[in-house]
Amino acid sequence: MLYTVAAQRGKRTPRPRAMRVRSPCTDRCCARLVGIDAPCWQNERVTTASPLLVHDAIVALDYGQFSLCGSLERSGDYMSLLEVALQGEGIAGDNDAVLVCSPHQNNFKMPLRVEVWDHSPPDDQADWEEVFRCGLVVDDGGLRYESPTLAGTIFDVPAGTYSLLICGRGFVSRGWPGSTTPGDAWRVQMWPSADRPVPSRVKVWQQPASR
Repeated sequence: MLYTVAAQRGKRTPRPRAMRVRSPCTDRCCARLVGIDAPCWQNERVTTASPLLVHDAIVALDYGQFSLCGSLERSGDYMSLLEVALQGEGIAGDNDAVLVCSPHQNNFKMPLRVEVWDHSPPDDQADWEEVFRCGLVVDDGGLRYESPTLAGTIFDVPAGTYSLLICGRGFVSRGWPGSTTPGDAWRVQMWPSADRPVPSRVKVWQQPASR
């Protein structure tokens, strides 16, 4: 596969400027999204049957991996995380970031949805092919999506400690998918958590046998 650790060592390509996906709200944003008159959900918790905040974006993925970072000032040790992920369950994290390996080598027009909940969301894992669980601390800078050498995306997310469920689907093959836009899509669900779950794989996509 082209997305090995060795393929990236020594690269010094300047990282393109990240795009920010903003929330159209104030400190009463989450309450406004669910149609109630209450302070932000971090101050007054209101359990809802749908996400408090949703961001949809088209991002780019290369080298078969992407990362989520909870700070604009700090970054994870991505090379170490990649080694752990490739040797383990396809996911690894440290105090600042989490790295996820995708079955596809690339997708330059990859739909990514970020959902913020006030509680653990309903279980729909049967609808997804890859599922990972982890935890992440997000500061005032928001949630940052990145993939090697490509422009990142910053999602406006309230600061806090979160549990994350990361799901992907629409895969066609492992490694080179036959196209730069193979059609897979991903979703990140996050909700407040006192503890940060250890990064782990919940579900793995099984590539169909060649005919």
